[in-house]
Amino acid sequence: MKPVKKDWRNWLVDLLGLKPEDREALKTMLKQPGGFVTPEEVKMIEGVLEMREWKIRDIMLPFNDVVSMKITDNYQQAVDKVCEWQHSRYPVVDGSGEVVLGILLAKDLLHYTKKPDAFNLQQVMRDALSEPDSKSLDKLLEDFRSNRSHMVIVHDEYKQTVGVVTIEDLLERIVGEIEDESDEAEDRDITPHADGGATVKGTLSIEEFNQHFNSQLPANGADTIGGWLAAMMGRMPKAGDRYEKHGFIFKITAASERRIHHLDVQCPPS
Repeated sequence: MKPVKKDWRNWLVDLLGLKPEDREALKTMLKQPGGFVTPEEVKMIEGVLEMREWKIRDIMLPFNDVVSMKITDNYQQAVDKVCEWQHSRYPVVDGSGEVVLGILLAKDLLHYTKKPDAFNLQQVMRDALSEPDSKSLDKLLEDFRSNRSHMVIVHDEYKQTVGVVTIEDLLERIVGEIEDESDEAEDRDITPHADGGATVKGTLSIEEFNQHFNSQLPANGADTIGGWLAAMMGRMPKAGDRYEKHGFIFKITAASERRIHHLDVQCPPS
């Protein structure tokens, strides 16, 4: 008999099934000197073990920042939106923009390239999975696995839509930022400018930012400069946004609906 092959989702669910005392024992064992796993792997496993403590609301994208399709959009309008934003999935909303009716997969538009007039968004869209923002991430993982879904619509206790969460968001909570082929290929976290400013990655840590600019930017609970800006602005910044604080001028140069990729930093006058 051939062994049953498990994918990574099954493995994560098995790991999450450990009893609390076993999880703590595993953490202790992994941190022993001369262990059989790397520090990066230890961090990843710890991220998995902590998933029960995190809720969907902790990683979701607020619905105000979500790019969606309107149920009345025709084929060309849908294509134009996909070309502009280059996401693979889009919530489909009603005329009010507040009620999610389904989800459009960008690849489904390919069937209508030669017959755009036959496109009907209501017929093409797929069912949307909805979950409460209070659900823990380990339960969300089970939903992704059992429903074979990659995007979940999030509602609050009053059944109002408050955001979306994707399987990529969940994985990034464990392994850190995942860059795909559409992300800009730039190895350096900081590219200095002649005037003393710099272009920096949104994933640059607050500590590294302060070291480079000889500043004392308060973290305010954020780990990265991108997360700090999102927290200070009260939303996910968009390309072209400008923000001034502590003498610095921050200008977002590249961003998606989930994160800041790059920004220009102008230093305070000396």
